[in-house]
Amino acid sequence: MYYSLLSKLNRIDSGKSPIHSTPIRYFIQQHTDGNVSVTEQTTLNSLPLVVWEKSIIPDFDYLESQFYAKVQGDCNFVIKQTKPIKKTYWDSQTSQHPNRIACALIIFPVADPPRIAMYKGSPPYNDRENELWWEPLQN
Repeated sequence: MYYSLLSKLNRIDSGKSPIHSTPIRYFIQQHTDGNVSVTEQTTLNSLPLVVWEKSIIPDFDYLESQFYAKVQGDCNFVIKQTKPIKKTYWDSQTSQHPNRIACALIIFPVADPPRIAMYKGSPPYNDRENELWWEPLQN
């Protein structure tokens, strides 16, 4: 079983509401300090559990800054700043040329190892040969 977090050209902006996975269980959010986290909602009344996080160290006061995270058209997952300057703080280094292929940021909670991954191609996302990048989930 996998959960789709962001598809190609989808983005999340700092300080905005989290985006839920398909099917709903996980949420991806970019915080006002630029960090991106994925949380799992296990039950309706429980606190969300952080399962993955990518932290950055902004060059400017985060209160004066705006950030976004996005799956770009070339299938590269990036964390960027838009104000007060434009800057890329992190990327998955998964650029695909030509950029006409589908791709998505996927979470695999029961895989070995449990991971977040960038996959190229169309669903279903079950072929490891189409995995462009991955990182393990936090325990």
